[in-house]
Amino acid sequence: MAGHLTEALSACPVWRWNLARGHVHWSGAMYRILGRMPLDETMAYRTIAQSLHPDDDLRASVDRHLRDGRREFDQSFRLRHTDGHWIGMRLRGHITRDKETAEPLLTAIAAVGSRRSHPRSTPMRGSATPWRPSRKPSCCGTTRTAW
Repeated sequence: MAGHLTEALSACPVWRWNLARGHVHWSGAMYRILGRMPLDETMAYRTIAQSLHPDDDLRASVDRHLRDGRREFDQSFRLRHTDGHWIGMRLRGHITRDKETAEPLLTAIAAVGSRRSHPRSTPMRGSATPWRPSRKPSCCGTTRTAW
């Protein structure tokens, strides 16, 4: 079963984020969405933060979830593609604790909107503009049709 799940998720933009240490591991699909070459190593969150839209504070959202004891995570934000445009995405997943260290971990899948979308399913910095994805996520063999 685990092998089938790993195979099915290989084309999905997946995040695995150690919230205590600030280490993030992206799947190859996540790198490709942003026009980057996939790496098979963790990166510091500050590297991702450099590509984050200035109006979107992803770390503050995670901190609120931790402070409030919420396990489900659902946040929209924008990251800069290597050619300069913004990619709107919605990150959905769960915050769990590592069995050995008890450090909080966020495991999530990113649903990708259009190049011009301004994701706001959970408003950031007071904006109430809703995010409207332009197509289904391109992971797991789904087609790219309107939601």
